[in-house]
Amino acid sequence: MDMFTFSAPVDICFGVGVINGLGDQVKAMGKRVLLITDKGIVGAGVADTVTGVLKKAGLDVVLFTEIQENPRDTTCINAAQLCAAEGCDVVVGLGGGSPMDVAKVVAVMMTNPGKHPREFEGRDKMEKDPMPFVLVPTTAGTAAEVTYNAVIVDTERTFKFTIISKRLAPKLAVLDPQLTAGKPAGLTASTGMDALTHAIESYTNTLVNPIADALAVKAIQLIGGSLRTAVVQGQNLQARSDMLLGSLIAGLAFNMTRLGLVHAMSHPMSAYFDVPHGIANAMLLSPIMEFNMFGALDRTAEIGRLLGEKTCGLSPVDAGLKGVAAVRRLADDVGIPHWLKEVGVTADRIPEMVEQTMKSGNVLVNPRQVKPKDVAQLFSNLIG
Repeated sequence: MDMFTFSAPVDICFGVGVINGLGDQVKAMGKRVLLITDKGIVGAGVADTVTGVLKKAGLDVVLFTEIQENPRDTTCINAAQLCAAEGCDVVVGLGGGSPMDVAKVVAVMMTNPGKHPREFEGRDKMEKDPMPFVLVPTTAGTAAEVTYNAVIVDTERTFKFTIISKRLAPKLAVLDPQLTAGKPAGLTASTGMDALTHAIESYTNTLVNPIADALAVKAIQLIGGSLRTAVVQGQNLQARSDMLLGSLIAGLAFNMTRLGLVHAMSHPMSAYFDVPHGIANAMLLSPIMEFNMFGALDRTAEIGRLLGEKTCGLSPVDAGLKGVAAVRRLADDVGIPHWLKEVGVTADRIPEMVEQTMKSGNVLVNPRQVKPKDVAQLFSNLIG
């Protein structure tokens, strides 16, 4: 067996109603909270719920809500300036991956002052530990609450860059399925497919290890068995719990293994055309699984079995194609668009997107060797 390492240094609090203990947990870290969220969370009343819990514990709360679908470096700067001006000493990120990633970067900027977010690009570029921060997801998708990275758009380079460090693991992750209930069907579908992408890319890339394998398998089962229900029955708390747990577990898996070509190609789609991250991943997932299949044939077939396909008696290739088809059918069932032109992607930017894709470290761990012409062909095939 190959050598490997595994760590998960995040305290996780999961379950229906755990949000009610957030105030006392945050109070142990500071007195004045910068609550980073987005306007959708505010409009849904979730921010009021969390603010109430924090204030009940005697904490002061400052609200920052100017978060984009794909968060920008300028947004991080503005939030950090507010944090400093208001004298906040703890950050809470509430929402999907965007507010949680901004919360991570703001916490880093507060203890490493005078630096632009891009100066932290890459691995372990921060000198000091971040300000204490807590992450509270309201979607089952990115697993940003337990991952060691933050992905931010550099507005000068039109490039999605990644900050990677175990220091980006929060002091605490609080996951309450009640906060995800009632989310719109489209958001549930895109974030759920994002979580499935994490599990599948973790399971099939070249950095696989036994612990990550076990986590990825469980995540695929949970998401495959609950996403359709969560989309059509938004208040179904069992489906919501399974999705939130599946997303969390997938995040713990890919923390150790990285991802693959889907994420490498989806980031430039978001940077150039502001395509939501989950939608971009979902549209790319099954075509790239098919492209990668001979680099991970048995595992692609196993994905099909985990998603309910019967592969007994089939050849390895036919069994693998069942895995691709199962993922494509799930995406269809939850309403993911087929063609990139449907989300505003145009063929004229393919050369730039290919260039940005090839800069991603995720290309290096993809189960099939990738050349620029492969990426260009995949994009071209999917434009529609």
